[in-house]
Amino acid sequence: MEAAAGDIEQALGLPAAITALQHAVRLSDAARDRQRRTALAARLAWKAGSPALARAILHDTGGIRSHQADAVRAHVKLFTGDQETAHGYLRRAATQAHGDSAVELAFMAAGAAFQSGRRDDATAAAALIADHRDPAYHQYGA
Repeated sequence: MEAAAGDIEQALGLPAAITALQHAVRLSDAARDRQRRTALAARLAWKAGSPALARAILHDTGGIRSHQADAVRAHVKLFTGDQETAHGYLRRAATQAHGDSAVELAFMAAGAAFQSGRRDDATAAAALIADHRDPAYHQYGA
């Protein structure tokens, strides 16, 4: 079902894809699969213009903690005007994610901190980028 979500979205729309993913969550045995599918369903709800549904999907699953779920929570907070809370989710997600995803989340965390007037937190998020293993990021913030 997860693999078919994109096709379902194209054929039937976002609500059908969200429903398919929620069903896939219920059928998932592994916690990691449930987390990923829940985060994807919540992201699609946010994409469909329903931050309330995205929050409900994340809440109904018992407050899963994964960098994917935190990234969705952050997007909802960013676009509903709560930059400070978004920064917290993004910072935590950036420290849990790997590779370019971690860097992207750290950039977003720096932006959210800057927008909320928290310069020290923006600098700390920039340090996450500069500390990344890829040497291309080592000069960031220097």
